[in-house]
Amino acid sequence: MATGKFTLKTNLAGLLEESGELTYPSILKPIVSDIGKVYTVSLMKTGCEDCEKYHPIRERVATKMERKFNGGVQFDDITVSQNESDLGKKLFLATAYPTVMTLIVVPVAEGVRYVGETSRLTESISERALVSNIDYAFFLAQRAEKKVRSWSSL
Repeated sequence: MATGKFTLKTNLAGLLEESGELTYPSILKPIVSDIGKVYTVSLMKTGCEDCEKYHPIRERVATKMERKFNGGVQFDDITVSQNESDLGKKLFLATAYPTVMTLIVVPVAEGVRYVGETSRLTESISERALVSNIDYAFFLAQRAEKKVRSWSSL
């Protein structure tokens, strides 16, 4: 399952089975779990030309983020087959492939948390935009982690 900088590479059917959910962002529970961490989830379709163009960008950004945040950013891929294309778009509220969602876990109250999407990129994704979105999400994730620590000191 784990390969290099990428924690999860799965297909839509496998994710549906593992999560037991049919709504976004609940379907991502098996992936997005830790407060203080940023999750960059790429929804890609088999045979998608823009998805193929995105692969090297994602690799470069993952390498930069690994150095910059020392494991604080997790990259995950969900691949959708041609037959699952419409279902993938519907489940992830996506308009095109690839769709890259940057997410964090947000504490609402002590013991209560939800998955929050901080940004979304689609189709022709630039390295600069992806890095910028991850930087912003990391800032928010660190604030969330600080908030949880303040609750435990009460």
